[in-house]
Amino acid sequence: MIPSFDPNVIVVRVRAPTRFGWTADRGELSIAPGRIVVTPSRFGFTQLALTELVHTNLDISACVARLLPPWCNTALLLGGNGQRVVVSTGRATCRRLRAAGFALHEHSQWFLPSPQVMEALAARDRRGAAGT
Repeated sequence: MIPSFDPNVIVVRVRAPTRFGWTADRGELSIAPGRIVVTPSRFGFTQLALTELVHTNLDISACVARLLPPWCNTALLLGGNGQRVVVSTGRATCRRLRAAGFALHEHSQWFLPSPQVMEALAARDRRGAAGT
């Protein structure tokens, strides 16, 4: 995990999807320039078998839910270490990600999508980036 005392690192609480819906406060997202570390809490992400995920790709697929409050209306698809996870966080995190050098490909939905829909949106983003 990235040390939280580093002034260039921002740590935010995140949630992760399970097959029964979204969990509550199940990990931390450490944002540093060019690097995101998703660390589960002691009890979190057990259904995903995730220990720690380091995301270094500067392109991130994000989905913003229109009908949810701004502190929990954004889903991010992150991948690294051969794993992928969708985390739920607030709009302020998008500003922090942009400040850290990440490019967000935003999609708008009425509610937060399932992980399968997030994967499909990310594939569409990759096809769009390959065509340019």
